[in-house]
Amino acid sequence: MAVHEGWIGSNEPAVETIKFEDSTKPPGTGEWKIEAVPDGGVLLCGLPGSGNVISPRMFGLKHMGDKFKFQVCDITKGEQLSPDFLAINPFHQVPSAKLSDGTGMFESTSMLRHMARTYAPDTYPEAKALKIDMFMDKRQGDFYKVWSPIGYYAMQIAPAPGTDAAKKLNGVLATMGDCFLTDKFVGGDKICIADYAILPLINTLSLPTTKKVGYVLPERWAKYLSDAKAEIGEVFAAACAEHEGWVGSNEPAVSAIKFDA
Repeated sequence: MAVHEGWIGSNEPAVETIKFEDSTKPPGTGEWKIEAVPDGGVLLCGLPGSGNVISPRMFGLKHMGDKFKFQVCDITKGEQLSPDFLAINPFHQVPSAKLSDGTGMFESTSMLRHMARTYAPDTYPEAKALKIDMFMDKRQGDFYKVWSPIGYYAMQIAPAPGTDAAKKLNGVLATMGDCFLTDKFVGGDKICIADYAILPLINTLSLPTTKKVGYVLPERWAKYLSDAKAEIGEVFAAACAEHEGWVGSNEPAVSAIKFDA
C-alpha cells in the first residue's frame, strides 16, 4: 500500500474541497406488490425493455421451464421504490429477483451464474468457467463503457455520442473477439451464460435505429448474433421484443453521426 498511499498523498495540493450532497435512502413508497415465487424457482422482476433485464429473462425462458416467472417492475413509475421491491434489493435496481426460499438476488451476471449452477449447469461448465468469468467481467467493464454512448443514444437516454465512439467500441469488440470468440460462441459450440450476458447489447447495435445513427456491427459479431438467434430460437425474439420496439420508436429522433474512420 505504501506506493499507492504515497502517490495519492502527492496529489493533495492539486485537489479541491467539494461540498457533497447528503445521501438519503429512497422512500419505501409505491403500490407495487411482489407476486408468488414458483416452487423451487425464481421470480425475476424488472422492466422488459432493459438490456440488463433481458439477459436473465432470456436464460430463464430458455432453460428453467416452470421454475421461472417474470414480473414487470416499471422503474419509470418508481415501482422499484416500493417496500416489496426494496425487500429483495435495497439498491432499488433492475433486474432483481426473489428465490423460493425468500432470498433476494440482483446484479445480472451474478444472477446468471446462480441460475446456471442451479438449473442448467451445462451453460456454465467448470472447464470453461475462467473464460466465461473473464468475458462477463469485460462485458460489465470495458465493453459496457464503450457501448453506452451509442447504445443509450439509440435508446434516447443519452446525448449524441462523439465522433470517436464507434472507433472505441470497435476496438474493444476486436480485442474481445480475438480473445473469446475463437469458437462459435464464448464457451465453444454451445450457448453459455457469457453469451446470454452480452447478446442483448450486441442486438441493440444491430437494430435499424442504431444503423441510422451510423454504426455498423463488425462482421464477426454480426455472425455471432445470427448464430445465437438461431441457437436460442423463438425465445430470443420473445425476450427482446419490448426492447426492440422501444429502440425502434426512437428512430425518428436520432441523427446520423459521421464517425471517425
